[in-house]
Amino acid sequence: MEESRNSPDPRYGAWKFIHEIELEDILAHPVWLWCVQLGLPDEDSGPIGGDETSMRPLLESEIVPLDHVAPPLILLRVSGTEFYASGLYDRGKRMIESISVFASGSATAPAHVSALPEPVVYVAVPSIDDHRHLRFRSEKRTSDDAIQEP
Repeated sequence: MEESRNSPDPRYGAWKFIHEIELEDILAHPVWLWCVQLGLPDEDSGPIGGDETSMRPLLESEIVPLDHVAPPLILLRVSGTEFYASGLYDRGKRMIESISVFASGSATAPAHVSALPEPVVYVAVPSIDDHRHLRFRSEKRTSDDAIQEP
């Protein structure tokens, strides 16, 4: 019998491994948090059936919580295109890391999406530090990280 992926806390949704999070998932919930950081019962090293790469969506909020050590996964728009992307927001570095672009039905490295402009500007969908639409710039479309614009 498969263990339930549901959350014991109503603030969070069912967990997924980070590589299982699809565009529909992150469009529905634009902020995902690492299970090991949530302090949920029996999840000190990840949820039952999961591991340290398991994440849960933050339900009913489009605000990036800043009290987590590990960077949350957030939804991004690629400015000037129809593409969506996701990446890990590092508040201390003021950047997005490990960016994936949703193209051809799956998440892929920006280097594999030839239609991306150069430089690439990613726009945060959720609110960060009480700011909407923060912009992050990557000089090369082959890079999987981007620096927050002033």
